[in-house]
Amino acid sequence: MFNLNYFNNTKSPIVTKTLTIEEIFSIIKDGDKNTEKILQIRELGKSHPLFASLKETLPTVRFNFRFDRKASNERIVAPTGVIYIDVDACDSIDLSNEYIYAAWKSVSNTGYSILVKVDGLSKDNFNIDNSIYFKYFLWIKSIFYWKNK
Repeated sequence: MFNLNYFNNTKSPIVTKTLTIEEIFSIIKDGDKNTEKILQIRELGKSHPLFASLKETLPTVRFNFRFDRKASNERIVAPTGVIYIDVDACDSIDLSNEYIYAAWKSVSNTGYSILVKVDGLSKDNFNIDNSIYFKYFLWIKSIFYWKNK
């Protein structure tokens, strides 16, 4: 289905491997060698001074685009077919929402990571200035923001 780039941590732009979205979902659902660290980070809480630095050490996936060896606009190979949305301060989401492809609790356990399927995404039409995809992203995010206020 979708192939995604995997990175050693949130600061590293170097692609370490490519996994299928099913493999990523399996890691999210069943855990891996980082599960204990995630649980420890959650226990600390977002307000703890070590939270951000520990979170940065976790491996990550860049969901919107695949890259040639390194994450940068110049090295985009292709869109993945999904857009990643980070929703903070959200207790629950309506998983029956037709736009949601997948959702899971964030590392902090105080929000959600959401994937929305899209067609026709490119680096040219996914920019902050005036992209229909960015407006769509803001609209979806606003649904969860206002629902949880």
